Amino acid sequence: MSDVTTNSKPTRTRGTWSSIWLPTLGSMNFAILLLMILAVASVVGSVLQQNQPYEDYVIKFGSFWFQVYRNLGLYDVYSAWWFLAILVFLCISVSVCVYRNAPGMMRDVRRWRDDMTTRSLERMRNARVLAPAQNSTADPAATAEFCRAAIAKAGYRCRVKAAGPNTLVSAKRGEGNRFGYLATHIGIIVICVGGLFDGNFGLMFDEMSGRIQIERRAIPASEVGESSRLDTGSSTFRGQVNIPEGSQADFIFLNIKDGYVIQHLPFSVEVKEFRVEHYDTGQPKSFETDLIIHDDDLAEPLEHTIAVNHPLTHKGVTIYQASFQDGGSSLSFTAWPLGSGDRPFDIEGVVGQNETLRIGGRQYELELDDFRKFNVIDVAKDKIQPDFNNIGSSVTFKVRGPDGKALEYHNYMSPILVEGRPYLLAGVRSTPAEEFNYVHIPLGKTGDINRFMSLLNRFRDDEELARIADGLASSGGANDAATPRDDLGGKTLALLQLFNSRGFNGVDELVKKNVPETEHADVFQAYFNIIRIAAAQLYSDQLASEGISSGQAWTDDDTRYIADFLSAATALPDYGPPVYLQLKQFEHREASGLEMTKSPGKPLVYLGSALLCIGVFLLFYINPRRIWAMAREDGAVVLAGVNHRKVPGFEAELDALRTVIQTGLESSTIESTR
Repeated sequence: MSDVTTNSKPTRTRGTWSSIWLPTLGSMNFAILLLMILAVASVVGSVLQQNQPYEDYVIKFGSFWFQVYRNLGLYDVYSAWWFLAILVFLCISVSVCVYRNAPGMMRDVRRWRDDMTTRSLERMRNARVLAPAQNSTADPAATAEFCRAAIAKAGYRCRVKAAGPNTLVSAKRGEGNRFGYLATHIGIIVICVGGLFDGNFGLMFDEMSGRIQIERRAIPASEVGESSRLDTGSSTFRGQVNIPEGSQADFIFLNIKDGYVIQHLPFSVEVKEFRVEHYDTGQPKSFETDLIIHDDDLAEPLEHTIAVNHPLTHKGVTIYQASFQDGGSSLSFTAWPLGSGDRPFDIEGVVGQNETLRIGGRQYELELDDFRKFNVIDVAKDKIQPDFNNIGSSVTFKVRGPDGKALEYHNYMSPILVEGRPYLLAGVRSTPAEEFNYVHIPLGKTGDINRFMSLLNRFRDDEELARIADGLASSGGANDAATPRDDLGGKTLALLQLFNSRGFNGVDELVKKNVPETEHADVFQAYFNIIRIAAAQLYSDQLASEGISSGQAWTDDDTRYIADFLSAATALPDYGPPVYLQLKQFEHREASGLEMTKSPGKPLVYLGSALLCIGVFLLFYINPRRIWAMAREDGAVVLAGVNHRKVPGFEAELDALRTVIQTGLESSTIESTR
């Protein structure tokens, strides 16, 4: 009969869900990975200003990186789906960790480990056998009591248990370290839950489902549709609103992606008065707002003053003093037509509103955007030691032409001294992504703009230019290699008109187009001299019209004024609409910028943070230790201990106990209880 061998594969047991996923979710590596991602995301959310208009991000990063960051949800990190998902998984991971380890830790805290044997104690690394004195009559119980008293005096909790003929003293200290583990992990869970409460899941789902429509138009709040409004029952929100003095609002704007929605409040907020204090340089020092809360549930309106870091909380809504801006100041301008010959005229407007301008038979829209009473800049020359000075008030506005295109302007009200000479600064740019290019309008010795505007009108008057051109041609002042003498007058007039329309840039292009490269510099200098002579002649005519004698000798100030005039005139072709708005008077009205938040998860975050701090303290500063003393029937004592944290000082503590117990054994001070 032959042996038959049966080959069979071992049966592979499929693990249960809990045996596979619970260890993974509750692993330290998984939790640390999630914490690292949250840390990086939090850094991004702190460095990158959140919930700003998308146009600001496009300007800052460009269209490519704007789209990349937008797809990653970096403009609203703390409400991004992936950030909230990480919070959920972190909460689950830490909860699983607590679920798996907390029962064992609690058993270990309650456990005395009084089942140790003499043999197991003697095998410990720091075990010592303490011999009794000769002819000692103390029994193990008495010796154990002596050891218990000595160990308890060192701050340990002790328990005595008979172990056959021997008696074991079990002692422990620092078991609160285990509670530190639990407090730390529970604190993380509570913080995550608080963050999820404030994650605004409801608004996210409403926006994804189409129940809420994001408003993208720059329209007044009263014109926003109902589909873009949230009622007062919202669980969490964070938004802003600017309220002028004497006005009130019962809503805030929530910035979402590339638009906003309106969140209604369960009360109305009125700004009674806004106050701002400035340093001597004009920089803001502090600002605060007197608020009046109108609530139907209050017997009378609530008045309260808020300031930076001193908010007001009402019905779960916290109102912060965030900023301030213009609240609709009334402004008065003198509109100077640039070289059209039209007389200047006055115009008034209010910040935030539009006015109509008619210049040269064309209609423009004036959009008053902002007014700043103080402008503080660093005027230090060495750029080492800053020197901040207030250079006065300014206004920002747009002028929109009939084609719908607009240029943005930034004009200062007071003259700015540059190298001791006064100028009015008028900045212009075509898009917010650009810096303002400033035209320096010289005021000269008179200190007003009238001379400049009169001289500019003369320079843009074709009859005046023709007269000057004829005079230069007849005197030979316009003669150069590039200009035929038979048509000097016409060529000179064309040159001056070219300067009027395109400035020195146009003259430079003309030279490069018609003159050999080797003669560029010489011809351009000749043309420059013609323009400068023409400006000087017109300047003399202007002085004569002001009653200043032509025989009076010119000074360096006159020469510099002509140079400044030409510098300003060459920049005016790019200035846009042919008008300069000079701010003359204003009636300042400020608006308080308020940020309002409703954060039901904030108390949980505070509680979790407190638990986390307590837990970290217990983990780092509480050292768990255990000591055993086995009183044998022969009178000897086996003393050993365990210090899991390897904290220095434990061995010295054991040595001190050995000395005390050994001294007691040798002096025969232990009385027998037999």
